[in-house]
Amino acid sequence: MKFRLAPIQLFVMLFLTTGSVFISFQSDLVNATGHDAWWLFLLAGLFHLPHLIIFEKCRDRFIWTRPVCLLYGLYWIYVIVSLIGYTVYTMEVWAFPKTPEMIVVLAIILISLYANINRAETVVNIGVILIPIMAILILFVMMGAKNFVWTNLFPVGGASAGELYKGWLFSQLPFIGIEVYLLLRKLMPGQIRTKMIVIYSAIWYSFYSFMLIVPFLYFSIKEFSLIGDPIIYLLKSQQVTFLERLDLIFIYIWLIWSIATIMVYVFAVLRLMIMCGARQMKRKIIWFHVGIAVLAMFFTSKEMVHSTAIFYPYSHLLFAILLPAFIMVFNKLRGKRDGGGGAPV
Repeated sequence: MKFRLAPIQLFVMLFLTTGSVFISFQSDLVNATGHDAWWLFLLAGLFHLPHLIIFEKCRDRFIWTRPVCLLYGLYWIYVIVSLIGYTVYTMEVWAFPKTPEMIVVLAIILISLYANINRAETVVNIGVILIPIMAILILFVMMGAKNFVWTNLFPVGGASAGELYKGWLFSQLPFIGIEVYLLLRKLMPGQIRTKMIVIYSAIWYSFYSFMLIVPFLYFSIKEFSLIGDPIIYLLKSQQVTFLERLDLIFIYIWLIWSIATIMVYVFAVLRLMIMCGARQMKRKIIWFHVGIAVLAMFFTSKEMVHSTAIFYPYSHLLFAILLPAFIMVFNKLRGKRDGGGGAPV
């Protein structure tokens, strides 16, 4: 039986590829552009919809040749190990300060191994289960509404051109992973109506705009330079009678989200291996996870976490915009199409 994705499964997996940045991307963006951060992101986010529509309309021009699979496979492996590093670092700061990093890495790796060594549906269904978590996250974050200061949004227009450019780069962090659409789309036969892409893009846009505006209203501009994870700090400052530390509940939910994100990227790399003719996948999946565990240990330090955060926007521009555009134009000029747009990989 050939594996297929339903539209809802495709978009849930795509949403997960944006990863765990929704707790931290605000600081880099605000520190770069100050009061102009919110409108800059709202403007940049409008390009999410045409980006996906272009991918959908031109997907048959994006041919997954072996060199293309190799390039994206290496890039996604980098994303996987850096996400694991960031997850381990964040858990060490907020939840498990005395737990050895290797233990947390192994826990993440074993969960991913279990999900990916079983049927492909396991990874897909885990993502679907996370849908209700979005409502819980939003409910938790809104607990700080009584302390919102709406004047924090103003004045605007004070950022220089250089600062706006730097802020625009950081505004790309929630876009990371959008190129996975080109791979997942091969697992979904038939057409996707533009209406569905519009709905998905609207949900993505609303979620990340909300996650930026709320801490913007809660913290002053100067406070953003002192905090790395604004959403967690916001929750830590909330007092609730039924729970001593609301931020810990949020951290555990975020951890589940992060592990699901890692599993989706592992799933994508394994699909590329199959496309390149790999066989006896169970053994390869095991060794792949062993290699990921070893590499991830080099990405858990504070310095590496900050370095990858700086590198991410540039890698996104290359692998989500420049390289797909080059491949699509190149194949159009040569008159080549992917004959299996909805075929199994």
